[in-house]
Amino acid sequence: TITFNIAGTGVHTINVASALPAITGTVTIDATTDDSYGVNSNRPAIILDGNNAFTGDGLVLSASADGSTIRGLVIRDFSGDGIEIEAGSDNNTITGNYIGRLTQTGADAGAGEVNTGSGIRVLGANNVIGGALASDRNVIAGNNNDGVTITGAGAYGNQLLGNWIGIDAAATVELANGAQGVYIGDGAFNNTVGGSAWGAGNVIGGAAFAGIEIRGAGTTGNRIEGNFIGTDATGSLNFGNGNNGIYLVAGATGNTIGGTASGTGNLIAFNADRGIVLQDTATTGNAFLGNTIFS
Repeated sequence: TITFNIAGTGVHTINVASALPAITGTVTIDATTDDSYGVNSNRPAIILDGNNAFTGDGLVLSASADGSTIRGLVIRDFSGDGIEIEAGSDNNTITGNYIGRLTQTGADAGAGEVNTGSGIRVLGANNVIGGALASDRNVIAGNNNDGVTITGAGAYGNQLLGNWIGIDAAATVELANGAQGVYIGDGAFNNTVGGSAWGAGNVIGGAAFAGIEIRGAGTTGNRIEGNFIGTDATGSLNFGNGNNGIYLVAGATGNTIGGTASGTGNLIAFNADRGIVLQDTATTGNAFLGNTIFS
């Protein structure tokens, strides 16, 4: 377990001069243990800043780091992904972080603080990103690639819950990720984005392209439930994504968008192009149920 006890209650920045080693064992990194967290209104106050000084990701969980937790950090300005969960790294929890061009208040830190890759890249299985409580929410905004990338045949059973993707921590301002809000592809299967329970839905807005893209043969069994795509939980704020709300393409089959049970439908609004696009004849057997699509 890594805890923090840095002198003073102000914001603390760890300036990283070279790539950090990959994490190779089960570890809990908990920046909420520093007294600056409470003084900062229970928001991340330890900034891990790559200063764009080298090529590499921020924190990497290797295949032997199963069951790890990363909590309460601002992770920004890396020439790679903010967090990468490698193939074979399973049952990890990523919760309560600000990932992207963000300050300790969750506001825009400026274009110079972007991660040039995705906010979080997941290649492993059964990982939990976020949670139903506000304190578990990750704010993932202002990354050059996707907000969250879930990719490859080893990426299954992952849950993306209660996160704010492409907006600031106050949920008032778009802070775009440079590609998709969430990308699921290349054989990733049986992953869940959102859910019907209170607090499980993600807010996904402001992406340069689609709010959610589901792509490729073998990308199947994924469920998109109870999310707010292009808008907030009230359906009144315009956080429209740059083209489609949800985009299925290139042979993605057997995925479910929404559902018939209470709370499983997605609220899809204000996107610059269509609400949902099913692109080609190879993309078959997908279900669209109970969604609200407007504006």
